[in-house]
Amino acid sequence: MRLLVAFILVNFMVFSCNKNNKLDKDLVGKWQLVEQLMDPGDGSGKYVAIESEKTLEFKNDGTFTCNGDICSINGESEFPSSGIFDSEEKTITGTACMTESLFDIDYSFKSGKLILAFPCIEACLQKFERIE
Repeated sequence: MRLLVAFILVNFMVFSCNKNNKLDKDLVGKWQLVEQLMDPGDGSGKYVAIESEKTLEFKNDGTFTCNGDICSINGESEFPSSGIFDSEEKTITGTACMTESLFDIDYSFKSGKLILAFPCIEACLQKFERIE
């Protein structure tokens, strides 16, 4: 019985460490919102440069903070939020938002910029630029 418990504990520690090793180092750091795309439903949406103080900071422990509501597709930086990110699934999830519903936001990189894809019927994307 002790051997079984020891085996389970060792496996748990090994797999936990492996997941931490897969942390997306490209994501860790501070990012500022610079562009936004809101498609009207006909595929004609284009990125538009916006002036925003909204920033995201991703940390080595798999968490992030935002000086705005990450669960809202706006550029405002009035209501801080936070959450977690999954480097394997390429998603971030707000766990402390103004809205009650929690959902995953997909992320990717294009030309060195961080792209967040919100779960909208039409495309709604935000583009962030690394600042730290």
